Amino acid sequence: MSLTPRTGHHRTLLAANIMAALVVVTSLLFPVRGTGDMKIWERWTGNAMRLGVVAGFRENDNDYPPLSNVVLWVTGHAGHVAGLPVATAIKLSLVIFLAATLIVFYAWVGRTGLTLGLWSVFVLNAAGMGYLDIYVVPPLIMSLWALQQSTATAAVTWFTVACLVKWQPLLIGPFLILHVGRACWPPSSVNVRRFLAMFVPSLLLFVVSIVIFEPYPFFRAFAKSLGHRVLSGDTLNLPWIATWLYHGFNQGVAGLTGQVASIPSAPLWLRLPFKLVFAWQFLVLLYRYVNGQVCAERTLAYSLVGFLAYVTLSSGVHENHWFLPSFLAIALLQYGRRWLRPAVAVGIVANLNLLLFYGITGHGLEFTRVAGIDVTVPLAAAVVAMYFWMARVVRRMDQAGWETAAG
Repeated sequence: MSLTPRTGHHRTLLAANIMAALVVVTSLLFPVRGTGDMKIWERWTGNAMRLGVVAGFRENDNDYPPLSNVVLWVTGHAGHVAGLPVATAIKLSLVIFLAATLIVFYAWVGRTGLTLGLWSVFVLNAAGMGYLDIYVVPPLIMSLWALQQSTATAAVTWFTVACLVKWQPLLIGPFLILHVGRACWPPSSVNVRRFLAMFVPSLLLFVVSIVIFEPYPFFRAFAKSLGHRVLSGDTLNLPWIATWLYHGFNQGVAGLTGQVASIPSAPLWLRLPFKLVFAWQFLVLLYRYVNGQVCAERTLAYSLVGFLAYVTLSSGVHENHWFLPSFLAIALLQYGRRWLRPAVAVGIVANLNLLLFYGITGHGLEFTRVAGIDVTVPLAAAVVAMYFWMARVVRRMDQAGWETAAG
């Protein structure tokens, strides 16, 4: 007996049931308080409404680019007109952006199953925990879509918009630039002009943003994003294992057998080795990427592994930074079932990371994580192993040859 609906009526009924299930689950998560970051978003929104979006950005003195503050400013005013509390307005904006993300993603890939997979990966982060990561996804989808269609200027422009919402997409910027730059190779006066022309709209966006929001607050926000002193911000990664060992060294057996707590202000000598390990791995990936063929699937795969190198190896990573690699992993599934296991693995880690540290409400588990030792420690080791497995998968694809056409 086939599980696939055979008539248009049955397919419509199935689609309606799926949509109802999405709405119900999202609605159940909507009232959840979210993490303590929600209080920060409320303060930023209040400053933007009270002082104006530009002065509010300066007053907030945060580590986010200006467009996140613009979205919160619009959200705050829209909520005020509708008579909604600021927290409710922010949560509603996240759900609206989640819906917009699903619509744009479906328009790109044209596959219901992948769109449902994307929803399952994002719904806890956005509708439940209240992180702002979902704001960045629609322009990032547009960028990758344009890259796939070989419209380089649009790809770079949409990518710039995404980076002006959150800084994290900058991590995949080198792969995108190398991809579009390959069309302008070998160097010549004509190709150099073509390459530079691709960046004109992006440069204009960048300059306008700096002029409107002022150079000092703009670059200070970027500098602050690089200056997180936490060793591992509640993240399943290599620095989290080091956090556990650090407590063991200082507290003995009690530190090794108790529930691990993050080190919010780790000394530089403890953070720097992980930055260097990440930088080494990222440069290795860039070298391999440069020496291979150019196609959208390969660029997306290397972007995923490059981002995974950051979240699994670098210090200063926070729990919600698994959000973008989970998107990249789902997006790769459009190229074939060979990416199913990586997509499932990354999606599980992204959500398990949130649940282990913040529970379903955003305010932590109601029971201890300790079973002999904190269960997050062996899970962090498994996540590090997953990164090297993913890097090996991409390496094997390089050796076997990529099936998709260049573009």
